[in-house]
Amino acid sequence: MSTASVVMPTSRRPALPNAVLGMLIFIATEVMFFTALISAFLVIRRERVTWALPAGIQLPVLTTGLNTLVLIASGAFLLWAGREFARHRTSSAQSWLLRSFLFGGVFVGVQGYEWLQLGKFGLSATEHIFGALFFLIIGSHALHVLAGLVGLGMMYWKLRRNTLRLPNLRAMQMYWSLVVLIWPILYTLVYF
Repeated sequence: MSTASVVMPTSRRPALPNAVLGMLIFIATEVMFFTALISAFLVIRRERVTWALPAGIQLPVLTTGLNTLVLIASGAFLLWAGREFARHRTSSAQSWLLRSFLFGGVFVGVQGYEWLQLGKFGLSATEHIFGALFFLIIGSHALHVLAGLVGLGMMYWKLRRNTLRLPNLRAMQMYWSLVVLIWPILYTLVYF
């Protein structure tokens, strides 16, 4: 009579938490998306005989440059919040996460105000190829920032309720880092 042994599967931890892996995949698609937008912008700009802003319109380069620093600070604050959360300093993490959220909100508010002003001066997505590309590229980034603000708000809410998990915060840090790091590229490309 033979004895059969039953091998019980061992529980393994994944190499990457699901939230982090999912975010890596999502970021890869977003990098491709922004690469396509940037490529289209460069090709169209190179092929156009005339490439200039409509008369009387000037992009707010200085204001947007300062606003870029606001977004970068927001990204730094989120990284600091993650550091504090990993060290079980919940109160400090909440404070840094709130700062990140607020600075991200300031960035969107300033960009929205700039858009309204540019519209009043005549820049539109339907009148001029530059306007169409400007609003497409900058608008796409704005939608990503708005989505990030929703995510930051959720992270803050979960942190206050003591239900936030570190992998979820890490995934949010990855997404927000993408939003923060792609902006200086778009700013330089479109505003100069």
